[in-house]
Formats: sequence, structure tokens, C-alpha cells
Amino acid sequence: MNRFVPVILAAAAIGSASSAARSAELIETRCHMDYCGWVSIEERDIIASNASGALFKVRTKGWSAHYPGGDYSKRVPRKYGGESTSYVFCSKTEPATLFSYEGKITVSPLPLGTPDVSVGASISAVIFYFAVCHGLNVKQQDVAEVGEQGARRLGYRVADPDKAQYPIARIEDFLRR
Repeated sequence: MNRFVPVILAAAAIGSASSAARSAELIETRCHMDYCGWVSIEERDIIASNASGALFKVRTKGWSAHYPGGDYSKRVPRKYGGESTSYVFCSKTEPATLFSYEGKITVSPLPLGTPDVSVGASISAVIFYFAVCHGLNVKQQDVAEVGEQGARRLGYRVADPDKAQYPIARIEDFLRR
């Protein structure tokens, strides 16, 4: 039996409308190119919803650590990176993260339920999405299995797995597209 089945079944029971499980727990997002990142979910509030899903505003704190030579087994100090606010659209058909950079908002659709789920920067986004929407702390090495097979078990049906990032003018515009 797949070792993630109990976790996925628990995630299905939690559902996307639950409060953030293990709020303020440190979640490792990704280790890559001699650095690891962590985030803690400090606040998670639903701000809007439609027939496709629910849009959450998420306040986080972040940390990073440098691992010279890429030896992630060493203990090194984490550096606090501050607080930030982002948005997550919890949806079985249009899962996405939304982020603001230099005053511009970008919607980043997530390829849940597809093999592309564990490619590059998608890894951190998928880990964050599952923490916000399902209260799960998915480990980097498990992203492919949880994000592809697990998402299918949870009923994710992504219409266009190749949908590219796109800009919006305001967060409020996301549900009006």
C-alpha cells in the first residue's frame, strides 16, 4: 500500500475550509543550490470564494539557511527573512498561488495532478499550497507523489496543466476573470 494514502485521506477529511493545521509550524519549502527555505503560516483568512474554490490571504514568516557545498545534513543557523503576505486559491480545478512583486500581482497556476508538479519553483508553491489548503506539511522529496497521485486521490482535475503565470491588476480581480 502506498505510504501516503493515510496522509491523503486525512487531508481529504481536513478539507480546504479548515483552519490552518499546525499554524506557525515551520515548514521547509525547498532546498536548492546550497540554500534551504522555511515558512510559518501566521494567519490564514478566507477573503472570497466562487464555485471553483476559495481565495485565502496568508501572512507568513520566512527563514533561510546557507549550506556550503550543498551538504544539507549539517546543522546551520537559519536567518529570519521577515513577514510577507500572499494569496492561495484552494480549488480542485484551478489551484493557484498569487504573489506580489514590485507592485505587480502574478497568478501562478499549480499543475496538481500532473507530472509537472515537482519541477523547479513549483516545488515550494506545492508545499505551500498543501499547507494552506489541506493543513499538510509535505516534504520536498514527497512533492511528486503527493502533488500528482495524491492530488488525483483528493479529486483534483486540473483543466490546463500547462497554463502559464499571468498578471492581474488587483487581488479582487482574480475571481472575476
